[in-house]
Amino acid sequence: MTVVTIWAICESCGRQFDANSPDAKTLTVYRNPFSEDHEDYFFCDEECLNVYERRYHDEMYTYCPNCDKMITTNDNYGASYFRCLYDGNDEGVDDIVCEKCYEEKIIAQGQSAVDFANSWLMGGLWMDRISEEGRKALSEQYVTISDYRLDREMTPARCNFQARKMREKGHKVLMVYVGNSRHAEVKIVSAMIKKEEAYERKLD
Repeated sequence: MTVVTIWAICESCGRQFDANSPDAKTLTVYRNPFSEDHEDYFFCDEECLNVYERRYHDEMYTYCPNCDKMITTNDNYGASYFRCLYDGNDEGVDDIVCEKCYEEKIIAQGQSAVDFANSWLMGGLWMDRISEEGRKALSEQYVTISDYRLDREMTPARCNFQARKMREKGHKVLMVYVGNSRHAEVKIVSAMIKKEEAYERKLD
């Protein structure tokens, strides 16, 4: 049986090595959370991999514990592909997860009370960044209660106050922002609640 040697260049030390060597390591980094498109980086051994990770981890790519993937940290415009996900008890950050996992979880469970505790907008989804699957899930699972156009009267603090009132009634609440996510410019805040809860409580 002929064993074919596959030569690779170590990303860390620049040495040529046999990619089939038992010491060889591969780092797979996905280009964004919503695609399987990825790039593989090859290392001659674990030490070189560790050196590379100390240098570039978080700056160039970040680990998502939910989908178990290394993903590019920011998009081409510098916006992060990662979001803070608060735990079910609203006591603190549960994990830093990729945008896809955040989208899936936030649609499933609604936003945490922490998101509505301050006078500024936190959490939620940007309409111009929601995936096709996310848009479909929103239309199937949520109903829009109000569209708030931000101005002097309808401030982020007032939006959060309305969200807290809906949560106090037992609703799962999700805010969707219409605007420019690249510059964090919000024009309209769409307040949504879970459909089954809306029907059970007759949108009270």
